[in-house]
Amino acid sequence: MKKALLAIFSVVLIAASAYLAYAGATAGANLSGTQEVGGGGDPDGSGQASVKFGPSDNNLCVAIYVDKISTPTEIDICRGAAGTNGTVVASYHTSDAGCLSVDPALGRDIKQHPENYYVNVLNADYPSGAIRGQLAH
Repeated sequence: MKKALLAIFSVVLIAASAYLAYAGATAGANLSGTQEVGGGGDPDGSGQASVKFGPSDNNLCVAIYVDKISTPTEIDICRGAAGTNGTVVASYHTSDAGCLSVDPALGRDIKQHPENYYVNVLNADYPSGAIRGQLAH
């Protein structure tokens, strides 16, 4: 009986630890104009992006810091490998940060495989993308 309780307690402890580590997960990206596909980005632009996942898989919050670009007009999270143009899966029409709800399956995929996604920052000077960077844990 004692061994059974210890086994159950161990499983609960492992599950709780995994949940706590996973629930507050973040992914980040180093942004630059040179990462824009086809050389269309701001050549001296740079920045950083942070994506934080809420305890539910349908909540994403993005914050960015940019340097040497004009004011951002949109922040996109796109599905795509480095060096390729991908598909926009989440879009923030804001200048520096925001939170939005996404499909839970998408939130889980970004959380589990951030390397399959990138952050693209658009502005009036570069409406297709001033700076971008691949997400990573």
